[in-house]
Amino acid sequence: MVNEKFVKFFSGYGAYHNHPVNKAIHIICIPLILFSLLGLFEHADCLNNWASIKGFEIDFGLLFLSGALIFYLYVDTFSGIVAFILYSLLFLGQRYLLHVLDREPSVHFRSMLIVHIISWLMQFVGHFVFEKRSPALFDNLLQIFVAPLFVIIEMIFMMGLREEEYDACEKRVNQLIENFRLSKKKKESAKSS
Repeated sequence: MVNEKFVKFFSGYGAYHNHPVNKAIHIICIPLILFSLLGLFEHADCLNNWASIKGFEIDFGLLFLSGALIFYLYVDTFSGIVAFILYSLLFLGQRYLLHVLDREPSVHFRSMLIVHIISWLMQFVGHFVFEKRSPALFDNLLQIFVAPLFVIIEMIFMMGLREEEYDACEKRVNQLIENFRLSKKKKESAKSS
């Protein structure tokens, strides 16, 4: 049985990400954005170093990631678990990189900032050059929280898992894209009249 909450969640975002190049850019760049964002949070002293459990610092990045992962588990248990595993590894990898560069925190900060900016720019290239549609976040800024789970779900679909949900999502995505195109044509013809 298809989980309608899952289909609605994926399709709303998926309608902005239908071109294969744009999808590939997002599958690469969204994890890099999350990785670099967690790294940048490490340098925001006002957000960090306020709690520790047995030597493990609880900071804003960990709280941010935990909140997102709880939401992802709510949307869909399986993809939420996959997101938990992969994005926890990103968090730990970023922590390890910070530890390795402990003598040069400015190198870590600059690296994270460069990765963050380039990844965002690549996503805009994906939207404006390939998708020919503005990013979902232009319509709703909260879509930035949806993106990391979208990547996980897209990878699950690419592996051939959850075929029933994939078919339902594709059908809904195609309907939303068709609605967008019809709406765009109506606006264009109204302007030219």
